Amino acid sequence: PEGKDGKVWVLHPPFLSVYHDDDGDGASDRRDVLVSGLTTRQIDERGGDHTTNGIRMGLDGWIYIAVGDYGFLGAKGKDGVTLSQLGGGILRVRPDGTELEVVATGLRNPFAIAIDPFLNLFTRDNTNDGAGWDVRVSHLIPSADYGYSQRFANFPEEVMPPLGSYGQGGGTGVLALHDQRWPEEYRGVLLTGDWG
Repeated sequence: PEGKDGKVWVLHPPFLSVYHDDDGDGASDRRDVLVSGLTTRQIDERGGDHTTNGIRMGLDGWIYIAVGDYGFLGAKGKDGVTLSQLGGGILRVRPDGTELEVVATGLRNPFAIAIDPFLNLFTRDNTNDGAGWDVRVSHLIPSADYGYSQRFANFPEEVMPPLGSYGQGGGTGVLALHDQRWPEEYRGVLLTGDWG
């Protein structure tokens, strides 16, 4: 969740909602669904491991959404914009649920998005199935295709390469740390996590 001005944005597939604390008592008074349809029926058949996993609000005023390889069918924003996508990637939407759009495609299962102060986006893409699709750290370029599931292996020159590839695992969290209160060696770094 991300909070601001008595509001908390929560991703709970298939929805992105904003909860409002209208009276300032620290408890939600109402909820608005901003985007619906942010997954597929795979969430009911397989569980939540590859669904729409995480959000991050950028300094640019957009909410970025990490979508696993379940993809989404008929995701719909407050302004009626409707999108579908097979496979994983990154979406973004305004905090009021308008202007839903695809940022990047061809990811397998990004759990989180890191955004640095220069609006560079990063993710650690999750995998544990081998077959040449390793855990990768990627710099997310708008409109880029990262190649999952076929193109990365068969046409690597046609996809955006990762910053690094780390073998099998389960990439989870990612954080761009630019806080001057941290020791110098931890300033301006990208931190990633792996559950395995």
